[in-house]
Amino acid sequence: MKKNIILIAILMLSGIYLNATNLGKAADFSLEDVDGNVVKLSQFEDKLILLDFWATWCVPCVKELPHLSALQAEYGDEIQILAISIDKARSVSKAKALVKSNEFEFITLLDPGKEVAALYNVVNPPRTLLIDPQMNIIFQHDGYKMGDEKHLKQEIVKWIRHKDEVKSTPVATNSNLSISGINAFEFTYKDAADSLNMYAKESFKFNLRYDNFRFGMAYSGKFPKYQKFSPLDKLSSENLSTKWTDIYGEYNNGTLAVRGGKYDLLIGSGMIMHAYYNTELDEDYRLDGFYGNYRSDMFNIQAFYGILPSEDNAIAKDVVNGVDLEMKPIKPLTIGVVALSNQQYQDADNYEYNIKETYSARMNFSQKLFEINAEYAASKQYHNEFNNEIKGHGFYSDVNIYAGKFTFTGAYKNYDNFFHRLNELPTANSSGKALVDYSYDIGSNEQGFMGVIRYVPNDKNEFILNSAYGWSKKYDIEQADVHAEYNRKFEKWTLTAELKHTESKWLSVKTDEWVKESSPALIFDFMLGEFSTHAKGEFTIKEHSSYQNIAIDRHDYEPLLQLDISKDIYAISVSSSHKYTNFDDLMDETPKVAVEFILKAWKHTDLKFFVGSEKGGLVCRNGVCNVQAPFKGARFSVTTCFYNRNPPPMASKPLAHGL
Repeated sequence: MKKNIILIAILMLSGIYLNATNLGKAADFSLEDVDGNVVKLSQFEDKLILLDFWATWCVPCVKELPHLSALQAEYGDEIQILAISIDKARSVSKAKALVKSNEFEFITLLDPGKEVAALYNVVNPPRTLLIDPQMNIIFQHDGYKMGDEKHLKQEIVKWIRHKDEVKSTPVATNSNLSISGINAFEFTYKDAADSLNMYAKESFKFNLRYDNFRFGMAYSGKFPKYQKFSPLDKLSSENLSTKWTDIYGEYNNGTLAVRGGKYDLLIGSGMIMHAYYNTELDEDYRLDGFYGNYRSDMFNIQAFYGILPSEDNAIAKDVVNGVDLEMKPIKPLTIGVVALSNQQYQDADNYEYNIKETYSARMNFSQKLFEINAEYAASKQYHNEFNNEIKGHGFYSDVNIYAGKFTFTGAYKNYDNFFHRLNELPTANSSGKALVDYSYDIGSNEQGFMGVIRYVPNDKNEFILNSAYGWSKKYDIEQADVHAEYNRKFEKWTLTAELKHTESKWLSVKTDEWVKESSPALIFDFMLGEFSTHAKGEFTIKEHSSYQNIAIDRHDYEPLLQLDISKDIYAISVSSSHKYTNFDDLMDETPKVAVEFILKAWKHTDLKFFVGSEKGGLVCRNGVCNVQAPFKGARFSVTTCFYNRNPPPMASKPLAHGL
């Protein structure tokens, strides 16, 4: 235990040391923009580059984009803004519709596999960096709150005024070695019925790069180990867990990439396969094995072989392998085909496996006025000792039409016996909820469509209406989603008014229920003197009723109030939520009150303290969004991101000294 504590202290101090001495060098990369053109970071010579990592589900991210567009328009001769969407592949069409309908001035790049986001230590968006022509990272900021654009503008103006001095300064190029990574320590007290309700976590991840070679690994320590999303009354403690994980080695010259070890994998929209670490469920779907990729102007070929732990046996492994070929016969058109095989563990002693074979084809056609995506897959699952086959299919398609100030989006899904823990099926609705009953697997029996109208009459107003409907073959499960949103930008403040409404019906032997949930909300962002202020009010109403007699069994009411205030390196968020079934019981229920305080202690280091309780789900606080498990208690964390390149010459063991 003592050795573990010493190791944690060394890792934490090493991350802070690197952070305090050097912001470091930027890693070069190539990504496609929303029109399918390949953009490389290093192609923008003599310009200051602004990288902004964002996502459509991140409210602060979307609010920041118009300000970035204004900066690009004002300083276009000196800077180039690259807004990198980290939306999942199934949401890429939504990201394209947002940026094209608003006609933003900057270049939007797509990183659905989060490969570039990993290079820049992006955990929760938005993250903004400034990179000078010598590829030095000269500024970094996490989150967005009203007024942050002024500080960003000051940094840009400062660089423009002194850029000639920077150009005349010699740049050290004595080494092609670079290191980047992230170090995080968290101590938690959880209000739960468990003898070990105090625990700590330490994680340290780093990536080494030398020319075209890369190596990385991560340290994970849990004291004791808990499942992140376990119910409060069912927590179970284990022994102390300390291990090195995520080890990989890679060669990548921009055209050919070969990797061994742990890796993520994304194919198409993710409908066929998306092997990644699922932070929402705290489950690791990444593969251990080998991966190869060859990319040219006309072709992109991926081949892979990997294993992952079986769902049914802690020591058994499932095997996945396949090939993905993507082609661009003409510029507006991209087509792809996939062959995939998956061996799922059944009985390793008798060499019995369920084998699933999947074949798919996809296409994307994109022009200025419209774009269309479509993907179809057929699967066959069978036991290697028997001939009983289970056939399935999946189809998903979406289209964006740009008609002046209007953008129209349509989507359709159809899944039949098409489910696996490694695929990520597009939901074709605004809520992101799959059509699923307790007796069904996601994707086993699901159809639906979605329509979206986005109207942007000017740079001050935006209207969005999203409607979706999903059903099973026998209509024993139905789901309807409506999302309406209005955004208004005033000179010194902004207003967002939105309504989320979902209706779900389940008819089965176990349940006969109709649930309606409505959540109207108002959000204000404004400057209170020198303080950036964010205020949100939301009121959720949920009705439960029997479908047969349409009688309302009960109501659940849940009001939420939140206030975020920040200035310079300090930020605080206070929220209060309540849940009650009728107004008479309001005073009998204890509200959930939460307070979060953030201090940006160093250039790359944040100190965060949280106390209170929260219901979980997608939480946006202090300008940053992430997915939280239900929680009651207190948390303290220290997070450091670092970048370093061309370390000073040392007599011996430079790597050990640098760490």
